[in-house]
Amino acid sequence: GYVFAYEDTTGKPLPSIVSIVDKEVDNFNSVMNALQKVSPAPIRFDSVDGGANGYYDLVNREIVVKDTLPQAQKIKTAVHEVAHSILHDKIDGLDQEATKNEMEVEAESVSFCVAAWLGLDTSEYSFGYISGWSASKELVELQRKMEVIRSTANMIITGIDGELMQQQIVQEEEIEEER
Repeated sequence: GYVFAYEDTTGKPLPSIVSIVDKEVDNFNSVMNALQKVSPAPIRFDSVDGGANGYYDLVNREIVVKDTLPQAQKIKTAVHEVAHSILHDKIDGLDQEATKNEMEVEAESVSFCVAAWLGLDTSEYSFGYISGWSASKELVELQRKMEVIRSTANMIITGIDGELMQQQIVQEEEIEEER
């Protein structure tokens, strides 16, 4: 049969299963600083080859987030990769036995929960992503992962909240010293 490159076709654009979260975040630097302190792996922003927005490097134990992403997508992607580093690290990950599909469902679900707590709606990205990775799973299989997702999201949220409160205390002390 004939094979055509996407670029050689005409017509309406194909629908995307995910949409980049293209929003500015008021407290972006504070949230990223807090997330970097909570993360078990260092986070850096750099170019990323291929279609991925970021990755957790299992060998070097570092997180790389695509540097050209909008702020909200950077946060969502960083949290996704932090979840991978907590759950799927080959040395001390909490769910090392997860399959590739389970890993992606867990990481994106955690990212969705944390982003929602931060006031970021990532549903247009996360729902398509999760459905794509969970398409072959039965509901009972996904429900077994809910506690892992809940506890990991809670761990990250608690850590970020503590770091943000600490940042606020430091800022208030600096303001008080200036008076």
